[in-house]
Amino acid sequence: VVAMAWVIPADTGISGTPSITDLQLSWTSRQFAHDLAEWSGEACSSSGMEGAHCVWPRSGDGDLVPPPVADGPAGFRRMTLLLDYAFPILYSLFAIGLTIRLWGLLGRRRWLVAVVGAGVAAALCDMAENTIHLWLLRGIDTWEQAAAAAFPGGLVAAASVFASIKYGILALFVLGAVVWLVRWPFAWRRDRDSGAGRSPDTR
Repeated sequence: VVAMAWVIPADTGISGTPSITDLQLSWTSRQFAHDLAEWSGEACSSSGMEGAHCVWPRSGDGDLVPPPVADGPAGFRRMTLLLDYAFPILYSLFAIGLTIRLWGLLGRRRWLVAVVGAGVAAALCDMAENTIHLWLLRGIDTWEQAAAAAFPGGLVAAASVFASIKYGILALFVLGAVVWLVRWPFAWRRDRDSGAGRSPDTR
């Protein structure tokens, strides 16, 4: 969580390119509102957003060229409702199953409980983060509404804590798979050599 707290994007420049990771790791209400602007194709044309703060490209005559993102917070909320409650279940089941298969944990109760618990914890943290975001964005459909809203800093930070824990657990699953891939050729060679080495002794 402490490490993730350093992954805070600068509160300058609206690129217009949505980033779910930036929004998840906003940490502060001001940064949360700023990251919401990335989800709105009208953010740079809103009051107070013109000028140097806007980093959208400009056409030959100097007009701002908005990216193809026009549904703002409503689009983010729709994506969360449709996808981001099912996705944690899918990736946690995949991570649990893959880890158990790679490391042969079916007969190792403590490791099995730890792996299943970690996968469930990651999914629950993701769902808690999604629930907080949906509550923060209730009734907010446009960038103008988001800019005028007062987001509770404690809830924004709590969502970032849940997101950080989720990413930390998933990083451990990825690390476990990488370690298995690195050691697999050596383990295979060792097993092969030990099997070949026993045959002369049995003669």
